[in-house]
Amino acid sequence: MPFQPVDNLNDGPTYRTDARLAKFFTITERLKIELAFEASNVFNHLIVEGASPLQEEEYALQKVNGQSVLVPYPFYKQILQTQVVPDGTTARRAQASLRIIF
Repeated sequence: MPFQPVDNLNDGPTYRTDARLAKFFTITERLKIELAFEASNVFNHLIVEGASPLQEEEYALQKVNGQSVLVPYPFYKQILQTQVVPDGTTARRAQASLRIIF
């Protein structure tokens, strides 16, 4: 948006550890192979983000002897979602790849 500041998102701190290891092997003058291993969120940090990441209902209505009574909600302040940009997830992920360059 042209009229918004660069840091206008109110996000908390995000701690992630991503790693990539790659090794090139030359087979012939025109043929090379790259082996790679990538891992995202290696230490599996829980990142609580999103529009409403925590359960915000503190009390719930419950029927007792025909009357509605407010009782403490058992899941108050429990985590509902852990979505984070740019991946959309905070899951630990890893992949291996083989690239042939000719």
